[in-house]
Amino acid sequence: MLLASLVFLIISSIQAPTFSTWLLCGLGKAHIVLLLVSKRLSPEWRWALAGILLTVELTLLCSYIMPTSWVGHDEWEWLYETLSHGHFTIYDRPPLLMLALEVLLLVHTFNSRFVRLASPMVLTMALSMMGAQLWLQLQTSSGPSESISLWMAAGLMLLALYQTRPWLAADHPGATRLATVLALGLSSTFMLSALGYWHFQNVQTQYRLERTARQISDNVLEHVSQSLENHHRAMSHLTSAWSMLERPPSQDQWDSLAVNFNDDFGYQALLAFVSPSGVITRVATRGIPPRTGLPFNQLMHPLSGNAPLSPGADGYTDVIDLKGMGPSVMFYLPSRDSRGVIFGATLSVIALAPLLSTLTTLLGEEHVVLNAYEHGRQIYRLGPAETPAEASYCNVLSLGQEGITLCTTPTRQRLAREYSSMPDIVLVVGLIFSLMMFVLFQLNRRLNAQHMMERDARDALEQEAEQRRELQQAIEWMAHHDDLTGLANRRHFMNLAGTWREDAGITLLMIDLDHFKAINDTLGHQQGDHVLAEVARALKLAIDVHNGLIARYGGEEFMALVPGIDPSSLTDLATSLREAVSGTGLIHPATERPITVSIGMATGTAGALNGLIQRADTALYQAKRAGRNRAVLSPPGG
Repeated sequence: MLLASLVFLIISSIQAPTFSTWLLCGLGKAHIVLLLVSKRLSPEWRWALAGILLTVELTLLCSYIMPTSWVGHDEWEWLYETLSHGHFTIYDRPPLLMLALEVLLLVHTFNSRFVRLASPMVLTMALSMMGAQLWLQLQTSSGPSESISLWMAAGLMLLALYQTRPWLAADHPGATRLATVLALGLSSTFMLSALGYWHFQNVQTQYRLERTARQISDNVLEHVSQSLENHHRAMSHLTSAWSMLERPPSQDQWDSLAVNFNDDFGYQALLAFVSPSGVITRVATRGIPPRTGLPFNQLMHPLSGNAPLSPGADGYTDVIDLKGMGPSVMFYLPSRDSRGVIFGATLSVIALAPLLSTLTTLLGEEHVVLNAYEHGRQIYRLGPAETPAEASYCNVLSLGQEGITLCTTPTRQRLAREYSSMPDIVLVVGLIFSLMMFVLFQLNRRLNAQHMMERDARDALEQEAEQRRELQQAIEWMAHHDDLTGLANRRHFMNLAGTWREDAGITLLMIDLDHFKAINDTLGHQQGDHVLAEVARALKLAIDVHNGLIARYGGEEFMALVPGIDPSSLTDLATSLREAVSGTGLIHPATERPITVSIGMATGTAGALNGLIQRADTALYQAKRAGRNRAVLSPPGG
């Protein structure tokens, strides 16, 4: 990574063709250097330097997107020139796309949370803006050196890619998520729409400026052509006047016509009458001393390099260099008598500088520079003292064999005023919105994932709590019940009986299986447990009819508590219990008859429970001694 950074530092150090490219490379170098030394700096210094760099870049970016109603073009130009001491103007700003890319990558590489969240969209935007800027440079670039800033941007993006390596890891949970791909596609579509709108608006503005500039160029040509045509028409009338005389004009005739003619055209430098031998006989000048008796070829030289004009030639027009007046336009019209013999010619020379200076007001109002070329050589320049732009719009003014090329060039000030900041604002806002859209999608996906994790954790916690409750209930149930028969154990039975009112009348029953030991000895303990369970189920059903309690007292003995039983009905109660047991269908292996139970009963109040237990146990013992399979009621108070 260090080697790649050094390579891009060397590339960016190459002499840049424009100040804007140099500036962007300088920002990129500062960015790379800051990245290289960031780990050795404290967080305070690192963020301070990054803040300074970001402030410079955001200031440049604001000059693109700030509405002109807030800060005008002239104010920005003054600010740039003042801060740079005249070395940097608003026209030297880096391209908007590259500047936006620089800001994006700077924020991206210095915010780890932003890197983790927005890396895919940042890299997509970087590639898109680099591609768009490269395409624009290929459309207008004059050489490969214009792409140095793209090399710098590529280096910065490589560093950004290095920063995003955690996101690109295969084990990253979002690397293959469909939601990320969909969010990236939607955000990229919006970003490309903003980029397309920006380019479309710039192209439309460029077309409009070209039409306006072309119209101005045509107006300049029309103005100059009209002036020359008017002059040529007036000169033709003057030449016709000499032809009507059929002789060269006298001095008085020359003064009466030529002087007025010269005054009508303030841009005319020389008006002369030339004899057939080529000698000037009459002359009217402006700006040069009038001299007669000289060959006219000594006063001027054709700029086209053609041979000197023959005195006997027909009408002729050429661009010449008039001594003392510079580049000029010459008109040469011969005069003939009635026999067609040339007796002289009228020579008129129009200085380009005074002629084109009539356009000063137009050029100043339109902020356009006018250049005149002859054979590719600039012979005149006119316009405001402003920096011209690159594009020129040219028309050829037909004069003689070659003519003059008039090129109008809008100034940078005019272009800056014509360009609206709205496309740039839309582009920057679109980039920010598309990035925030992707970030929101990512945040939403992460929040959903977090909510799902929280929900799963909550469900697991609730499930665990439910399991704990069920386990607690099972433990409590096991603590209060007999696990074989499912009946309450002795302790639980005593606790439940203790909740009854002490003065409530109750009947306590002690129930014991007859000859149960023989069942275990004959059929085994497993079958014995089965007999106990079936007997317990039958007894419970019979006791529940009377809203009573029943518990396993121990071994094959059961204890039941029935409220409100009339002593006269105890025989029926005991009979129902014995029938319930015999109704189970269980056969005793020793007697091969249904299993039976012996019952001891005692009546009293709930407050005397212990005494009832003792009396019922005594009655049970009596039932056993009396032959089993019977119920014995303990006498009251006995």
